[in-house]
Amino acid sequence: MHILIVEDTEAIGSAMQEYLTACGYHVSWVTTLKETYALLHTQHIDCVILDWMLPDGDGVQACCEIKSYKNIPVILETAKGQIEDKIQGFDCGADDYLTKPFDLKELELRIKAVTKRSDVGDLVYRKNVTIDLEKNQAFKDGILVALTNKEFLIIALLISNNGKTISRTTLLEEIWGDEGMRGNDNKLDVHISTIRKKLDKDFIQTIKGMGYRIGM
Repeated sequence: MHILIVEDTEAIGSAMQEYLTACGYHVSWVTTLKETYALLHTQHIDCVILDWMLPDGDGVQACCEIKSYKNIPVILETAKGQIEDKIQGFDCGADDYLTKPFDLKELELRIKAVTKRSDVGDLVYRKNVTIDLEKNQAFKDGILVALTNKEFLIIALLISNNGKTISRTTLLEEIWGDEGMRGNDNKLDVHISTIRKKLDKDFIQTIKGMGYRIGM
């Protein structure tokens, strides 16, 4: 999962980046809105941690702009803790709100909560891999990964089974039809091996004697 931190205070930004990286997230840290928009237009971002006060603009207004063109979870973080401030933040589309100072473990839990709420079936997160089922796209560390049609069909079929194991026979029938059931074809092995190389060796797990499933 790719987290974008927008924070101009070096001590806070550095601490968040170090902690979230240790938690297994791919983290980008910028200090201005100009850098923020550049990243949002060139990389896949799964969650934005957005400071309210920035050197080149207002974080609340930036939240409105981000939400106007991209459905992405945004957590506002600020020293402003009055209820009126929180209402203003939520009115601009913020998914959550953190008042400084905050515990880094709480930040991690809030990231998990907002990304889980935003997953309505189209976006699936596994460690540093994001699958967009609607657009037939896969991202690793926020970078688009080129997949063939067959590779994506295999991934989509495994994801649709909600973590349960799908047999080799079912995969061959669903992806290749009658062609997949002729002889001892190794097409499936080749495709799964390629997917693992492109995304992660544990992205597709082999369950001995049963079949395959998406890694948890």
